[in-house]
Amino acid sequence: MTRRPSLAALATLLLSLPAMAQYYQEPEAALSEYIAAYKSRDVPRFLAAIDFEYEAREKLTKRPGNQPDPSESEILTLAKSLQTELLTHFEKFAFKAATLDNCKTVTKFQDSETLTRIVLSCSDSRGSSVFPVRVVKFPKGWRVVRG
Repeated sequence: MTRRPSLAALATLLLSLPAMAQYYQEPEAALSEYIAAYKSRDVPRFLAAIDFEYEAREKLTKRPGNQPDPSESEILTLAKSLQTELLTHFEKFAFKAATLDNCKTVTKFQDSETLTRIVLSCSDSRGSSVFPVRVVKFPKGWRVVRG
């Protein structure tokens, strides 16, 4: 019987590796990969579908007051922190089994050439929920961005 590594061991390994970002030709493909990785409970694949640097840059540029633009170092530090926070969440709560298992697209909003919001309706034994997922276009392709 083979032992599966703990999420803590996996987190240590992932944080020591360079980012394995995945980019997709269409926003729907990025969302599809995000959902497929979640459903298969594949932590590295799920994390590779999310752009933590974009999320960090957004958070840092929305700071209150007259603060200078964030440095690349600040952005990378916060991005690692956001990734670690998500890994800690998975370690503590695992993947909520049915959260993304039964989803369908309700509508899609093309907010700009580089930002698409896809509204999902997902249901499980506890009921259903509707929520948007943001997908952002980068020079290499599309990726999911949280928040």
